[in-house]
Amino acid sequence: MKKGKRTIKRIKNKLYANKASAKVLAQVRYLTGYEDPEVDYNRTIQRFVSADKQADRKYMKKLKKDILFSEMYYGMDAIEYFRYRFEDLSDKARKTYVGRREVVRALMKLETPETRELFRDKYKTYKKFEKYYKRDIVKVGEGDKDIFLLFCEKHDTAMVKPYNSRQGWGVHKVELKTDEQREQVFREIVEEGCCVVEEVLNQGYEIAKYHPQSANTLRVITNVNGGDPEIILCTARFGTGDSVIDNGCV
Repeated sequence: MKKGKRTIKRIKNKLYANKASAKVLAQVRYLTGYEDPEVDYNRTIQRFVSADKQADRKYMKKLKKDILFSEMYYGMDAIEYFRYRFEDLSDKARKTYVGRREVVRALMKLETPETRELFRDKYKTYKKFEKYYKRDIVKVGEGDKDIFLLFCEKHDTAMVKPYNSRQGWGVHKVELKTDEQREQVFREIVEEGCCVVEEVLNQGYEIAKYHPQSANTLRVITNVNGGDPEIILCTARFGTGDSVIDNGCV
């Protein structure tokens, strides 16, 4: 066995034997500014792993250990583990990926606590850049039923999003045509805790034709360098299957 593989195996054995691993991981997340309740092992596994594999206790034990190891050793969260197909990759291949942890470390050098808070709350982001959104958005919690019903008077359908989620978690489209539908949606929002409710966008035919069910987008990542913005990355995102979110990427 090569030295690199022996090292990884030794780290894995030490990590797996540590019953406090989950607590250690939580501390690391907090200290790095990466505290995301949406990245939950059980919810992620249910989303990506087939039912027959979930029933295999031996497989699931090995899988959960590898997910935990990948997060602590490679900096990949549980969602990235599945999206990058880490289960099928060698150590050498895994090291070529940039995980969420590394991204967060880089962002922490660029952002302030104020900007971090601004962009973790979808409604605060909306209020800051409202003139660019071109759509109606309200934040709804337990005490905001009047605000919600006023929104319903103007819109028959809407997108509901947990105010602090990411990567499409919890995002869904709702009908608001009848009183019964509105009551049901409001109850679901209260159970969730707090959500933003958005007007559904009617996009142009040219981009809608690729996947009409979702609002397909162009994501442009920029950095202001010396006063001039520069484009770092640009991606086109499209929905897949019956999804109402643009969870695909090109």
